[in-house]
Amino acid sequence: MRMQVVDNIMSSPVFSIDANRPVREAIDIMEKEKTKKILVTSKGKPIGVLERWKVTESDYDLKVSQIEPLGKFEVVPRGTEMAAVEKALLNSSAVYVSEHGDSNKLVGVVTSFDLVKTF
Repeated sequence: MRMQVVDNIMSSPVFSIDANRPVREAIDIMEKEKTKKILVTSKGKPIGVLERWKVTESDYDLKVSQIEPLGKFEVVPRGTEMAAVEKALLNSSAVYVSEHGDSNKLVGVVTSFDLVKTF
């Protein structure tokens, strides 16, 4: 039996938005890309996850950084076993997959929904 690894179920590409951008822009990206979460960055570094369910229409003119709290996330390298990803998702909104362990080169994302789809 072949080991199940994160590469087999991750979604790609990774969609992100700078923390200083308007929430409305993040929602537009999520709707266009049919995703419910988007990675938030500051100065190019990931800082959290904006989740659609946390945003109301009255938040649209705020900056993404003003939505509190942003969801937690973890970064794992390609090839990580799914057992480790499942464990990480117990405390995180999403697990991002990096190229060669570099959190600045994210190539995919796994959410609890992705896990459910695989079973």
